[in-house]
Amino acid sequence: MFPVTPGLKFEMSQRRGLDRIKDILEGIPGVEDVATDTEEGVEEARIKVQRDLAYRYGLSPLVVARTVASAYSSRPVTRIDAEGKEVDVVVQYRESDRAGLGRLNDMYLLGSKGEPIPLGAVAKVEITKGPSAITRENRRRIVKVTANTDRKGMAVMGKILEKRLSTLKLPQGYNWRLGEEYRLFRESEQQSWFAIAVAVLLIYMLMASLFESLLHPFTIMSSIPFAFIGVAIVFRLTNTTLNNISMLGLMILSGIVVNNGIVLLHHVNNLRAEGLSRRDALITGGKDRLRPILMAALTTILGLVPIAFGQSEGRGAIWAPMGKAVIGGLTASTFLTLVLIPMFYSLFDDVSRWLKGVWRFAVGG
Repeated sequence: MFPVTPGLKFEMSQRRGLDRIKDILEGIPGVEDVATDTEEGVEEARIKVQRDLAYRYGLSPLVVARTVASAYSSRPVTRIDAEGKEVDVVVQYRESDRAGLGRLNDMYLLGSKGEPIPLGAVAKVEITKGPSAITRENRRRIVKVTANTDRKGMAVMGKILEKRLSTLKLPQGYNWRLGEEYRLFRESEQQSWFAIAVAVLLIYMLMASLFESLLHPFTIMSSIPFAFIGVAIVFRLTNTTLNNISMLGLMILSGIVVNNGIVLLHHVNNLRAEGLSRRDALITGGKDRLRPILMAALTTILGLVPIAFGQSEGRGAIWAPMGKAVIGGLTASTFLTLVLIPMFYSLFDDVSRWLKGVWRFAVGG
């Protein structure tokens, strides 16, 4: 973001700062089409009045500016009454005389004695290409630098830019910041991670009440981190980036992946209540619940395939990251459920027994 500095100094300082930022962007692999909103685009005339010459003819810079503006614009100079209606009166040069800015030198001004004075006699006219847009924010002039990338998402690219630009030295009075869209993305990302944390906490509380245990819910929830590994693999293979839609998929995934563990452990606990040993209950429970777990996972995965991979553009493609997140996480957690959950179940069951033994010893002592 650049503060307003009058004259040539501002333009030169701005150009130096922009060139440095553009060099940094162009040096990042995968970044292309670097552009700024100050790219030359609109033809404009810069008129520098030579005050000494103008004053000889009784002309001031203000008079010169108003005369040129009136000649080329359609600004009304007065109003007349025509059949009861007020009509603006506009005075300007003929269309042939204002066909282009190149004829400015030949336009005439009216001197103090009524004599016609060519504009070129009292001013220097330079035809240049001006910026395509001048943007201000909070009354400060800013310049936007944009670029395209098809290999990195906003989260990754934002961190790369912050790291690269942190060492950038701009002219005095200038500073930089990433755009408003990135700021909103960061805020939304933080809110999404907080929502995921709250969802995981609620899931734990629900399962703790269901299994009447503070440790066994961790057995089931151990599938969540491994589900996120599956998400990372799918995102890597499909070149998908982390955004607000994919974060929504992670929240949905947190509630889905625990279903397989709940189905398995509930059956294992029932088998142990019937008298089976822990080892036999885990083996029998895995065999009994393998088919329901696979059927439930496959129906969800196949149902999301059209959303995740069906459309490459349009509105449907917006939801593709969510579908890919759920598919990747659910696939990984389903296959790991039958391996990891029995292992963690045995581990936490041993810990639970040890804690109960310590408690009994402490109370008995």
